[in-house]
Amino acid sequence: MEFRKNQRKKCEIVLILLSVLTIMACQKPFSINAEYEDIPIVYAVFNISDSTHYIKVYKSFLTDGNVKEEAQKLSSISYIDSIDVYVEEYNSITHKLLRVVNFDTTTAIPKDSGYFLYPTQILYKGNISLNKNNYYKVKIYNPYTDKMVEGEVSVVDTVNLLYPKRNINPPILLSLPYNTDMYVEYTTAPNAYMYFVKVYYYYTQIMLDSTMQSKGPIVWDLGSVDGTVSLKTLKTNYVKSDMFFRNIANNIKDDSLVAKRYTDSLIIEITSMSESIYKYVLANKPSSSINQEKGIYTNLQAYNVNTNEKHTVYGIVGAKSITRFYYNDLATPGSRDSLFYGAHTKHLRFTDIH
Repeated sequence: MEFRKNQRKKCEIVLILLSVLTIMACQKPFSINAEYEDIPIVYAVFNISDSTHYIKVYKSFLTDGNVKEEAQKLSSISYIDSIDVYVEEYNSITHKLLRVVNFDTTTAIPKDSGYFLYPTQILYKGNISLNKNNYYKVKIYNPYTDKMVEGEVSVVDTVNLLYPKRNINPPILLSLPYNTDMYVEYTTAPNAYMYFVKVYYYYTQIMLDSTMQSKGPIVWDLGSVDGTVSLKTLKTNYVKSDMFFRNIANNIKDDSLVAKRYTDSLIIEITSMSESIYKYVLANKPSSSINQEKGIYTNLQAYNVNTNEKHTVYGIVGAKSITRFYYNDLATPGSRDSLFYGAHTKHLRFTDIH
């Protein structure tokens, strides 16, 4: 008797499931996606040394189909020419609007391969020389939605090099004595919160058949400093100069067809970045904790120009400067001797005879 009751219950459950499936089959397909929200994604970093600047503007998309396929469609990820992109320049003291520069679409710069459409990409290009005494507002207006995106940035100026000292008259020589402490000291830049210091080394090699090949750069990364807005000067950590020669040895594969090599030039490069980039980097640093959740940082805002209703926007507007100090060669005797005869590089046949 109990067995029959259980069998009856099982049959009832099966009939209910079949009824639900039949009803679902008769209905139209439904989407699990929420209602689409137009979210701009903006990236703009202005360099005081440049007179031509680019702004990247993407948009969010929603699909019930293949996400990867949708990301390869230009119309899905780009507003193309349906938005107005421009930059306003203001005086930092009076806050008076000085000029407005329109940015036009360009496809001149191809995108690297990746998840989103490549090599074609839409960028917004404008010609404007930056004034360190002024500040700038990026504005992106969508006339179809009346949505305005805004972001403000102050200019990051270049820095001055305090050490190693440079000769005023040519040849400008960089002293890197073997196995001694080395550092780079420089002035800070207004509005900068993060600094990166690198040394670039270029060289030429002459083959046995007398042909010449220009090589490089070999990059020596001296690290970064961040969050130091109140100091007047900064310096990198002390490192042994022989790391420079180790780096050269690690990046040049010995070749029996090379007769000799010599130094072409060296560059100390100091990159200074604004607070917005500093905070963006902090927010996107890899996490070593168990909790992998990350905050989202943006210094942009989006709103409806008619109702002032706030909208979601992602990305940053930032500023940077890149200051380069050029050297013709290594100083003699210590630095050149270390390159010619030091334990790390003597097998590479460097010489000062060009």
